[in-house]
Amino acid sequence: MIGIIVTTFLRDNLLLKCLTSIKKYWNENYYLIVIDQGTSSSYKDDFITEYFKTVNGEYIRTSFDVGPLKARNIAVKKIQELNIPYTLMSADSILFTKNYDFTLITEFLEQEPSRFLCSFDIINRIT
Repeated sequence: MIGIIVTTFLRDNLLLKCLTSIKKYWNENYYLIVIDQGTSSSYKDDFITEYFKTVNGEYIRTSFDVGPLKARNIAVKKIQELNIPYTLMSADSILFTKNYDFTLITEFLEQEPSRFLCSFDIINRIT
């Protein structure tokens, strides 16, 4: 299983695009955690409610503007509690553009106990 963390702050339009792209290329081995430190809106709340009826994961709203590091730490702690072995840290401005196979990455990470981090080149990121 791979935990996907998406953090967002006051960019609802990007968040909805991001989540739509993840759903399009959803893999049953994913567990999605969205950390939202922004404000509520009926449109976003309705979207999120429907979204998590078909996608495995959870949506966590924090206090307003807790900061990106605290938001990510909340998600990482949740990933640890769920015993999910791998984490993909993302953001509302990053879209999934295809079905991803993380097998080579997980195999690389498992070759040595001291390997714990990989990164990716992001092309055409929305900012």
